[in-house]
Amino acid sequence: MAELIPDQNTKEMTRDADRGVWTVEIQLDSKASRIDLFSNHRKVITCRGNTYPTFISSPYTRLELR
Repeated sequence: MAELIPDQNTKEMTRDADRGVWTVEIQLDSKASRIDLFSNHRKVITCRGNTYPTFISSPYTRLELR
């Protein structure tokens, strides 16, 4: 089975309660000119007494580095 995103290209975010944001640090190659990213969040939805595990993703984003 092929991985859609290899483990070495993923990071777990942590919640910064003081700032009210989720954060992560990533290492970049000094020659990198851009990074591509998106986030994927596990969410449990309850509807009519039933619970459904699901995932919500942010839009795919490409950032140009200066």
